[in-house]
Amino acid sequence: MEQQAKTQRLDFIAAQAELQAAQNRGQGESRQIADMELANAQARHQALLALHAQRELSAPFAGIVLPTKNSEDGGDTPPIQPGIWVTQGTPLFELASLERIKAVARIEEADLHQLDEGMSVEITGDGFAGITLHGHISSIGIQGLSSTYGGSTTYEVIVAVDPLTPEQRQRIRLGMSARLVIVTYRSESGLALPAEALHRDDEGNTTVEFREEMNEAPRRLNVKLGRAVPQGVEVFGIGPGYVAVPFPAL
Repeated sequence: MEQQAKTQRLDFIAAQAELQAAQNRGQGESRQIADMELANAQARHQALLALHAQRELSAPFAGIVLPTKNSEDGGDTPPIQPGIWVTQGTPLFELASLERIKAVARIEEADLHQLDEGMSVEITGDGFAGITLHGHISSIGIQGLSSTYGGSTTYEVIVAVDPLTPEQRQRIRLGMSARLVIVTYRSESGLALPAEALHRDDEGNTTVEFREEMNEAPRRLNVKLGRAVPQGVEVFGIGPGYVAVPFPAL
């Protein structure tokens, strides 16, 4: 009995030491370390819950699933198959819509000053002959692109195409080549004259030989110049009538 009592007293002393050690771990630096480990575990748990909530992808629009392009470092993107592991951020596929498409072109820096966002564009192509698409410039590249053949620097121009009709969607395919006609200037009631019809007087004014009727004597009329267009030079300050254009010298 005395031996058992002695053993129990030793067990009691050991249990008190373990209790004191456990209480010490719940205070001070040990408590702070445990709190930080709990916070880290909770943060990882929330991150996993957020990833789990994104297990189903919802496309923002209806379209066609396409394979991803090559990676930026020039290597081929591995094919995505069911059951394989991918790292976070790896592109799985691309989604393309035929209802709203865009056209991409390049323009040389010498012509860049003629373009502005919002300009109207007409689009034609051999692959969809007989169809003229309409759109507008949505963005102009900021970073220049080096020319493949050593020419001047070019800039990328993105054209947003107006929504296609069901008939147009049957003819249009992604990746088709196209010709873009950009309207850089439009004047519904503009008047353009050949450059030969314009004269400069001693005071620096631009004049034309003008008559309202063919039986009237011509008179010099001051005009203001506008933009140069394929038809000639745009002029302002002249009404309906006739303008003298000299014959070219033989």
